[in-house]
Parts: sequence; C-alpha cells; structure tokens
Amino acid sequence: MASREQHIQQALVAYEAQKGKKETIRIAFQEGLTLEVIEIPLRVPVLNADSFRIAPSLEDHPKADVVRADPDSEEAQEIIADLVKRSHRKVQGLKESLVNGQHHPGVITRKGKVINANNRCVLLRELFREGAISTDKIRVAVLPSTFRAAEELQLESVLSSRSNIRTSTPSSAN
Repeated sequence: MASREQHIQQALVAYEAQKGKKETIRIAFQEGLTLEVIEIPLRVPVLNADSFRIAPSLEDHPKADVVRADPDSEEAQEIIADLVKRSHRKVQGLKESLVNGQHHPGVITRKGKVINANNRCVLLRELFREGAISTDKIRVAVLPSTFRAAEELQLESVLSSRSNIRTSTPSSAN
C-alpha cells in the first residue's frame, strides 16, 4: 500500500491534470487559503489526536499514553475514533446526512492528518463497513506544503465555524 503522503500526492497530480472545472475551497485564515479538493480512500487520512474537541476527554482516558506515544497506530486511531464520536453532540444526525453524500470536504495536511473532518471520516468509515454507502472515498481539501504544524490547531478552531469558508464551488481550471 502506498503511504499516506504518496496517495495524497498522486491525487493532487491527478487534480492538476484534470480538464475543466476543479473544486476548491477558500478559507478565511490569515491572508486566506484556497485549497484543492481531492478524493482519497477512507483508509488514508489519520485522525487528529491533537483536536481541541477531544483534548479534554483524551487527558482523562485510561489509554491516553497509547495515543501520545504513537497517535498514528491502529490502537490509538481506534481510541481517537471513539472519542470523536462521543464528543459530537449530533453524531446520529450527521451520520444520517452522510448516507446521502458528503456535502463539505474535510481539510488535511499533505501527510494525511485530518485538521477538520474527524467526525465525517469516522462516520464515513463506519457507514462503509455497515454497507450503508458504496464508496470508500472521502473528499478533502489539502493544505499547502508550507503550512506549519503550529498553525494546525488555530486553523481547526477557525474551521469549526463554517462561516469562514468563503466558497466551496468548482473553480475554472488554470
């Protein structure tokens, strides 16, 4: 299996090669970000252990040390997925809405870390396993390679307010 970074890079290359309209989103963050939206397998993204939404629950979790030691491990990702589901106030409603398709792309780093869409990723994986959806893909907007790790938590906070996304429509190909 190709690495997360390879999957994302290949999807970005395919995005650039597309003719016609290409989907982008514009985020009001710092000087503004316009991000390419790609589709990748659900297994590629890694859930964000640093998410401010699960931080309080993770601190009190009996296996918090497992997550801190290797947040990308299978066991840590299962713990994070459980915390993500429990932290969402309307998880069942979101899950039901995802059966009809993903309306908003998530946001990930070039290394595959989810900055915004932990819930969508967890629930889409669950729906696919249950056979409720036929696609094993997730739409995500990819941060530039110059994006710094220190900005991730700040961006997550900005993205939690949907009004900061200026456009989510296809743009003309350049």
